[in-house]
Amino acid sequence: SLGSEATEDTTLSGTNVDILTSTAIGPATLELVEPARHVEAGQGFLDNTDGTRGIYLNMLIDAADIIDASSEKITLDGWIEVSYIRIG
Repeated sequence: SLGSEATEDTTLSGTNVDILTSTAIGPATLELVEPARHVEAGQGFLDNTDGTRGIYLNMLIDAADIIDASSEKITLDGWIEVSYIRIG
């Protein structure tokens, strides 16, 4: 998901998904995952008047899929297109 805040727990909700809702990604095979595409059906309004808001890519991984904390590494390759209008 894309959110205006980074997730700090085991859920993706609220401000963790307020830009783009979460989408399940298939299991990795030979360290590769099939490409995923998600288009948000609606639009939202985020007030960034003070300029402090960021966009965070939030991911959750099933605990059963983690061997140990020191060996897990996630590398992402791709692009995210975000359209916006500055009002005022």
